Amino acid sequence: EGLWLSSGTYLPGPAPIFSNETRNDLVSFVENAKAFALNHTKEEALKTFSDPNGKFVNGELYISAYDFNGTRLAHPYLPETIGQNELDDTDPNGVTDVRDRRDMAANYGSGFIYYLWPNPARSNTLELKLAYITKVNDEWFLGSGVYNDPYILKPEDKKELVSFVNEAKDFVLEDGKDKALQVFSDPKGKFVRGELYIVAVDANNTYLAHPYIHGDRYTYATDANSTNLVRTKWGSRDINGIDYNDIYINLMRRGSGFIYTVVPNPAHSNVLELKLNYGLKVDDNLWMSTGRFL
Repeated sequence: EGLWLSSGTYLPGPAPIFSNETRNDLVSFVENAKAFALNHTKEEALKTFSDPNGKFVNGELYISAYDFNGTRLAHPYLPETIGQNELDDTDPNGVTDVRDRRDMAANYGSGFIYYLWPNPARSNTLELKLAYITKVNDEWFLGSGVYNDPYILKPEDKKELVSFVNEAKDFVLEDGKDKALQVFSDPKGKFVRGELYIVAVDANNTYLAHPYIHGDRYTYATDANSTNLVRTKWGSRDINGIDYNDIYINLMRRGSGFIYTVVPNPAHSNVLELKLNYGLKVDDNLWMSTGRFL
């Protein structure tokens, strides 16, 4: 059984919330672009998507397209970047936005993700973007997004997340998995430091440790082979439609990285807030992460 430990950091202020109407309009915009691509040649579609005065540019909504190697194929505002490979590019918080989009399209066909990106409708101000991605065919995918306020973490805070997870990893390797999971689940334990704490899940995204999850919201059972707490696979979507199963499993496949989530902040009476999480693969049976609210 695989295990992933996670935690995060919270970003200041209320959670970025996009209305159902906004999300539905975004999905319709992207699906219409996909239909256009499937009913025209690839060259015609990419030329249309790259036209800043074309039918697929509407304020902050526009289409960008990539192949599955991460090479940009279309963008109406950045024509000079077409043909560049951006698979390993990151946003200011270290999130690999192109890789995340590629993995969402390749592994699930379509879905939502978060990342930071300049908003062309607001003088290219850097803002949080909720993007909807869809696979066109086995060669390429496309997407678009809507924007909210920016949330940028200081470099030293990101280093703190990585250091905290590595400390938890060393604890697992030195003291053993069972003891570590018990410690990670203790809200008064050594791995709960303010808003920082460790969350453990297995390779199927099943929770094994969390210091704040208890009661009727989650059903725990005891693993017959150890004292570990186990619960059924979580499949929750956040308030903006992000499927955490999808994004966490994509991150597990990579081995490590940063992702955004919108979750309750226990330090602020469980108010929903945006969180930047860093996750790390310890081995094939162990994954862990932490995070900070932005």
